Amino acid sequence: MNIGIRPLSLTAAALLSLGMLSGCSGAPGQPASDGGDSAAGQASHEQNSEGQDSDGQEAEEQQSDHEQVGEDEDQGSVTLTLTGGENAGEYTGTGSLKCGYGDFVPDSWWVVFAGDDDAQDKVYIANIWLAADAHVDDEKSPYPGTKFTATALTGNAFVPGKGAQFASGDDEGGTAPSAERDGDTVTFTGTWSDGTGYSLVAECPRVKSS
Repeated sequence: MNIGIRPLSLTAAALLSLGMLSGCSGAPGQPASDGGDSAAGQASHEQNSEGQDSDGQEAEEQQSDHEQVGEDEDQGSVTLTLTGGENAGEYTGTGSLKCGYGDFVPDSWWVVFAGDDDAQDKVYIANIWLAADAHVDDEKSPYPGTKFTATALTGNAFVPGKGAQFASGDDEGGTAPSAERDGDTVTFTGTWSDGTGYSLVAECPRVKSS
C-alpha cells in the first residue's frame, strides 16, 4: 500500500507567499528622499529578508514533520509463529497495518497487513476477520454469514520456493482464532486449514473502534 506524501496545504502556501511579499516590498510610489533613507530602506529590506528566510525554513520544517506523520500513521509490525509443519518457526514483518474492533459489527476484529519486505523469513501479507457469534449474519459485516477468515503469506509466496501461504476460514477449514488484546497489541491464536497451529501478534499503530 502506497502512502502518498501530502503536499503543503493551500492555506500554508498562501501564508508563506504573503510573508515573502510583505517582507520584501516597501510602500509603493514612495521613492527614497536621500541616501540616508535609501540606506535605511536597504537595511530594513535585509532584515525582513532574514525574517522571510526564517519563516520559510520554519514552514519547510513543519511540512517535513507533517509528511513524517503521514508516512508513519499506519505503520506497524506483526510476528507470525508457526508451531508445526515444514515451515515451523517465527516470521516478522513491518509495513502498513490497520486494526479494528467493532468497526463494522460489534465485538468483531479485523486486521489487514501489507509488508514492505518479501524475504522468505518475513510476513508479507496477513488478513484476519473474526466476527462475534451474535453478529455473524449482520448486514454490515464485510463477510456476511462468515464467522472467520484468515490468510498469511511469508516471503514471495507467488513464486515457487520463495515463500508459503496459509489460510483458514468457514469454507477452508481450520479453527477460528482467539483474540487477546493488550493496549494496541492483539494476539490471534488458531490453526490453519492444514492443521498447523499459529499465533499472529499484531502491534497496531492504533485500534480503530466504532
